[in-house]
Amino acid sequence: MINSACQWCDESLNIIEKYKHYRPLAPGEELIRHLCIGSFATFKRSAYLATSGFDPAFRKALDHDIYLKLDEVGRLYFVDEPLYLYRRNPQGISQDVNGMRAAQFSALARLNAYARRKGTGQANLTVEEARSLRETWYLREMLHARLQGDRASLRQLLREAWRVLPSLRTNRTYLAHLLRSFLM
Repeated sequence: MINSACQWCDESLNIIEKYKHYRPLAPGEELIRHLCIGSFATFKRSAYLATSGFDPAFRKALDHDIYLKLDEVGRLYFVDEPLYLYRRNPQGISQDVNGMRAAQFSALARLNAYARRKGTGQANLTVEEARSLRETWYLREMLHARLQGDRASLRQLLREAWRVLPSLRTNRTYLAHLLRSFLM
């Protein structure tokens, strides 16, 4: 898979600056921990066919999901020259108010990669990193449900988190969501 640097642009495609988060992996860094790939990448069809393909459940961050899958079957190359313009758009699926939802799908992509890679010898998160990521995912989902006034989803998330993440039982943020769910 090959990806490149990009330029941030305004709505009229005037270049603002080179986007600094898209970069090559440093020696010893692993993509599952440092998703520093941009929205623009190319890969061979044979590499794509060696994966399970795009996950239709991903409405946002589907690029992160496929990049992690491609990382499992091939190598990553970076061209340190801006080959595309990235227009900032407040209604973009991963920008501004949509950013948190995109971050949640990105976390799911990393958790799915963790599950696929267990026992394979491929670079992976540690058990503690995966637990911490899963905990963060649940806390953000609970916050989103609470802000949306969705009591049913909040209670379901609270029950699920209680079952799968005993470590949350002593987390103050989780306990605050638990209390608020009954006060809504």
